[in-house]
Amino acid sequence: MQSTIPPACPEPGCFTGRMAVRNKRGTVYYQPLCRAHWAAALRARASARKGDRYLDCNGYVVARGEDGLMHPEHRVVMERMLGRPLQKGESVHHKNGIRHDNDPENLELWIGPIRRGARGYDLVCPHCGRGYLS
Repeated sequence: MQSTIPPACPEPGCFTGRMAVRNKRGTVYYQPLCRAHWAAALRARASARKGDRYLDCNGYVVARGEDGLMHPEHRVVMERMLGRPLQKGESVHHKNGIRHDNDPENLELWIGPIRRGARGYDLVCPHCGRGYLS
């Protein structure tokens, strides 16, 4: 059996090798970090998710809602602005495109999916003439 030197951990100042793992088929592959840094990263990720807010992999802030469950924060902010839960077919758009900027002035309600939807304040009922958000 040929022994190979595992690649070095990419963390600055760490000179240990990456953690080797064998899958079910017997193939050996290396984790992205050494054992100590991999464990620290997992602990940090777990503790961040136990809190009230964290940044998800898509760049959105996820926050704990009033019901105790985790929800995208921009949707929670929009529901508070409207004073009601979002209905099916409504979506929240970030005006400046920054997904973690959940300032109420940066959010707008869209009817339908983003990109093909219409702004809620642009829609008017054809029968009574009232605006959707009035």
